[in-house]
Amino acid sequence: MDARGNIESALASALMDADLKGFKVTLEHPAELSRGDYATGIALAKAKEAGMNSRALAEKIVAGLGEIIGVEKIEIAGPGFINFTLTKEVFAEVVEKARTEDMWGRGDAKSGKKIMVEYTDPNPFKEFHIGHLMSNAIGESVSRLFQFEGAEIKRANYQGDVGPHVAKAVWGVQKLGADANNAEALGQAYAAGAKAYEDDAAANLKVVNAVTRDGQRWISETKVNGRSVIRMMVISYLTESRHLIALQKALTEAAEELSTSRK
Repeated sequence: MDARGNIESALASALMDADLKGFKVTLEHPAELSRGDYATGIALAKAKEAGMNSRALAEKIVAGLGEIIGVEKIEIAGPGFINFTLTKEVFAEVVEKARTEDMWGRGDAKSGKKIMVEYTDPNPFKEFHIGHLMSNAIGESVSRLFQFEGAEIKRANYQGDVGPHVAKAVWGVQKLGADANNAEALGQAYAAGAKAYEDDAAANLKVVNAVTRDGQRWISETKVNGRSVIRMMVISYLTESRHLIALQKALTEAAEELSTSRK
C-alpha cells in the first residue's frame, strides 16, 4: 500500500473542503520517532490565508481527513504540526518487498549526474593488510549508493606511483641494496627511506643525490613498476618546491655524466 500517497490525497481533499486551494501538500519525516512517521506544517502555512489560528486550522484539517489506509494515528503537535503514525502492516509490507525485490529502493535523485568517486589509492611500496580494505569497502559502497540513485559513476583509483614516497622508496632500495621485485624487501626499503626523511633534515638531498650516485647505469636501466626511476624522481620532487634547486643540480650533473660517457 502507498501510505504516503494516501496521506497526501487525504490532505488535499481536506484542504479543498476548507476552501484552501493552490497549495502543494508536502510531507517530511519528523526529527524524533515519537512524533510519528510523517508530518506536515501545512496548517501553519495556510493559517493567515484561512484567517485562523494555526492550531485551530490543524484541528479543522484533521477533522476532515477521515480514515486513511495505512495510518494508525494522527496527532496535532505544537502550534499546528500534523503528525502521522503508520500501521505495523505498512512496515511489514515494505520489509517483504525489500526481501524479495532485487531493485527495491532504487531511485532517480541523481539521474543525469556524473559523479567521480576516488578510493583505495594504495601505496605500492607497502604490503597490504586488512586495514587497507576499509577505504576500498567505503568507496565501493558510496559508488553503488550513487549508482542506485541513477548517477553515472566514474571510479578513480590513483596507482600511487607518483609522489615523494616514490623517492623515499628508491633511496631505501639503494641504501639497503634491496630487491625491488620483492614486496617485503621493497616495503622495508620504503620504511627506511621514510624514516630517514623524517629524522634527518638533509635526507631530502640524499634522496636526490641517490639518483646520480651510481651514474649512468642507475639512471638508464633502473625501473620500478615499468617506469623510469629518473622520471619518477622528477615528478616526485617537482611536487615539493624546496627540492627544485637541488633536483635541477642533480639532473644537470646526471646529464653531464651521461654525455661524457657517450663520447
